[in-house]
Amino acid sequence: MRKTGRFVPGGFQEMRTSTASALLVAALATAVFTGCVLPGKLEEKPGRAEGLKLWLRADEGVGMEDNSGHGGSASDVKSWGDQSGKGNDVANSSPNRATRPEWISSEPAIGGRPALEFDGKGGGSVEVTEFLKGKVGSPFDLNRATIFLVARMNHAATISPLTLGPNANAASGRGGVGLRRGGNAKGWFCVHNGGDGNLQCLQSTEPPLNDRYHVLTVVFDKPRGSVEMYVDGVNQEAGARDSSTRDLDPVKYVQVGGHGLLNKPGTGSEWFFGGQIAEVLVYNRVLANDGSRNLASNPFNAVGWYLQDKYRLGGSFVEPIQPIDSDGDGIYDGVEEGFAFLDPANAADALLDQDKDGLSNLRELELKTDPEKPDSDGDGLEDGPEVLELKTDPARADTDGDGASDREESQVLKTDPLDPDSDDDHFFDGYEAYAGTDPLNAADRPVPRFSVEPEEIRTGTIAVAPDGAVLVFKDDLPSRTVTVKRSEDGGETWGETIEVGKTVEIDGDMSDDGRYRGPHVGWSELGTVVIDENTGDILVFASSLKPAPILYRSSDNGKIWKTEKIVIRPDANGWLSAPLCSSDQGVTLRYGKKKGRLLVPTRVFVGYLNKGKGGKHFGDHYSNAIYSDDGGRTWIPSTPFPLGGTGESSLVELKDGSIYFNSRTHFRPGNRRIAWSRDSGETWVDEHEDDELWDGPPDVYGCKGGLARLRHDDRDVLLFSSPGEGSKREDITVWISFDGGETWPNRKLVRKGPGNYTWLAVGRDGTPSEGWIYLLANKDWLARFNLAWLMEKKK
Repeated sequence: MRKTGRFVPGGFQEMRTSTASALLVAALATAVFTGCVLPGKLEEKPGRAEGLKLWLRADEGVGMEDNSGHGGSASDVKSWGDQSGKGNDVANSSPNRATRPEWISSEPAIGGRPALEFDGKGGGSVEVTEFLKGKVGSPFDLNRATIFLVARMNHAATISPLTLGPNANAASGRGGVGLRRGGNAKGWFCVHNGGDGNLQCLQSTEPPLNDRYHVLTVVFDKPRGSVEMYVDGVNQEAGARDSSTRDLDPVKYVQVGGHGLLNKPGTGSEWFFGGQIAEVLVYNRVLANDGSRNLASNPFNAVGWYLQDKYRLGGSFVEPIQPIDSDGDGIYDGVEEGFAFLDPANAADALLDQDKDGLSNLRELELKTDPEKPDSDGDGLEDGPEVLELKTDPARADTDGDGASDREESQVLKTDPLDPDSDDDHFFDGYEAYAGTDPLNAADRPVPRFSVEPEEIRTGTIAVAPDGAVLVFKDDLPSRTVTVKRSEDGGETWGETIEVGKTVEIDGDMSDDGRYRGPHVGWSELGTVVIDENTGDILVFASSLKPAPILYRSSDNGKIWKTEKIVIRPDANGWLSAPLCSSDQGVTLRYGKKKGRLLVPTRVFVGYLNKGKGGKHFGDHYSNAIYSDDGGRTWIPSTPFPLGGTGESSLVELKDGSIYFNSRTHFRPGNRRIAWSRDSGETWVDEHEDDELWDGPPDVYGCKGGLARLRHDDRDVLLFSSPGEGSKREDITVWISFDGGETWPNRKLVRKGPGNYTWLAVGRDGTPSEGWIYLLANKDWLARFNLAWLMEKKK
C-alpha cells in the first residue's frame, strides 16, 4: 500500500518553501545545469554545457529608486540583476522616470512574494512604456529553448512580458523569441523567428489564458519546427500556426515588458505590457521530461515544481525526488518514502522481496517493475522467473515482439520468447499461432498471396460490403457524379461502373485559397464510407471543406443507391465536421452501452479552410469524429481531437470497447498523433505522438495514411499504411500491430515508386474476399494481399 499525503524528500521535511525550494533551485542552477551532479542529462547536443541563460527573480537583484515626485512610485525599478551568473542584466534605458515598473513587496496571490508591476501604459511612444532592456554578457543560441515565466497578464490584446533577440530596433527587433498576449485579449501565444529576428516565424496558436498568476512554460525546438505551451504544468496542446525551422541568429538583447525589442517609438497601442512578473528562467535547450518525479531525468518538472511551490500556485508539477540515499541501500530516499514497506533509514529493506516474485525490492526498482506486483507486465509470468530463468523483459509482455506473449511462447507454443521466428521459416511465431500453422515446423508455413493492378483514381476510397463484394468508390468531377465498381470474386474481376449519386452545391463561402478555386468549389465531392453492420446498409458521405446535408445509401451491397437528407450538427466551436474521403471509413461499434452506434472520423476546417485570415491556417484546424445513434439520419460531433493542426484521421474499435484514433499531424513535424476514447467516440484522451508510425513526407505537413482492424475477436490486429521514410510520397509500406497499436513489430514494402494517399479494407469471412487485405493508392494502383504475405520476412 502506498503512503498518502504530500511527499517531501528526505532531509527537507520541515524546510518547506523558503529553504527546500531555494536549495532545490540552487542545485538546479549551479549543479545540474553545469553537469556537476547530473553530467550530460540535459544535453541534447554533445559538447554544449550551458543551460540556464537568464534568471530574473523579484526577490533578488532588484535595483530601485524613488520616483514619487517624477510621475512614478517610491519603489520604481531601475535595474534587475540576472541571477544565472551570465551577467544578462536588464535596466531602464529611458530618461523618463515615469517609465519604470514598480516593485511590489508582497503580492497575496503568490504567497506574499514580491513582483514587478508593469502598468500597461502604451500608445505611440516608447517614452511612456514601462520596460527593462539589456544587452547580454555573451551572445547565445536559443534555437532550442525552455522558458518559465511566473506572471499574470492583463486582458489586453498584443502585449508582451518577455522578448529575447539578436537586435533591438523597432524595424526588426520585434522578432526573436517571445511570449505574448495575442490578437485575442484572453489568449496567449509564443513566437520564435529566424535570421535576424524578423524572418520565417515559428508561432503557436492561441489557447485561452485568464488574468491570474500562473507558471507559464514554453518549449521551442526550432530545428523540428515544434512548440509546446504549458499553464501550471498542463500542456495546452496548442501546436504551431506557422512552423519555420529557420535558425535565429544568436541572442544579444533581452527585454522585459513592452513589445519586442525597442530603441524608438512604435506605433499603435501594442508597445506596452500590463501585468506583473515575479520570476523568469530561460534555458537554451529543451529540458528533459520523462514524466517521472526523478530530479535526474525530469528537470522540466523540477524547475516547474520549484516555481509552483515557491509561489503557492496550483498545478500539475510534482515534488521531485532528489538524489539522496541516507541509508546507502541504492534507493533514493524519495523513492522509499513512496512505499510503506521501505524505510530511508533502513538499508536492509532494499534486499527484501515484498511481492515474493524472486526479485529484491532494489532489483525491481532498477528494472522499473512494480515491487508490489509479482507480474508487472501482466503476461502471466512472475517477474523473477522472467529475469532469472527465461531472460525475458518483465516489463514487456512480448519481449521479442513477434505477436505472442512471453507466457504463450514459453508455456503453450514452446517457442523461444527471445527469437521472433523460432523455426526460421520467415514467419513470426505469433503470426503462425494466429494463422494456425506450427511455429516450430519450418515446413508448415502459411501461403503468401499478393497482386497489384492499375486503378486510375484522383480521389477515392475502398470498402468491403456485407456480402464480401469489394467496392471502389471514385469521383467523376466532369459529370459531378460519385461512382462505384464492384468485384464479387474477391478482386479477381470487376463489374461495370455504377452511379452512386450526383454531387450537390454546398452553401457558404468556403475558401480564399487558390488551390480551391475553380468550378468544383462550392460542390460536394466523394466523402468517406461507413457500413452499418446493424442493417447491412452502406452509407457514403458527400462533403467539401464543410459537409453536404446528404448521404448516399445502398441496402443491397452497393448495386442500387439512393440519396437522402441528413443532419450534421455543429461542434462545440460552431463548425461543421467534414467527412471527406481523406479520412478513413467509419465503424459500427460492437461493444459497450453504445453498441450499434455508427462512428466516422472527420475533420474541421476552421473558417472552412482560411476565410477571413488571408492565408492557410492549418494550425487552427483539427480532427474529430461524428456519430449517429439513429441509423445515419442525424450526426453528432465529438469533442475536438486534443491537438490542433491535425486532420485526415482514422479510427477503429478495440476489443475492450475503446476507440483507437490515429491522425495525420498536418502542421508539425514528427510521427502520427494518437488518442483514445473510452466513451464510444464522444471525447478523446491520452493524446501523444506515436513512437514508430511515420507521418510523411514531408515531415512538416505529413500525409494521409490508411488504418484497418482485422476481423478477429481475440486479438486487436491493426494495419497501417503510409509512404516510406523518404523525401517523396512513394514506396507505400504497411505496418502491423498485434496489440491494438501499442507496438508495430513488422512492416513491409507493398510497392516501390509513387503512392501518396492510401486506403485499407479487409475481406469478410465466408465470402470470396476472406483473407484478403485491399490497399488503394491514389497514384493509380490497387494491391491485394493476405496476412501471410505481409508477415513473411525477407530471406
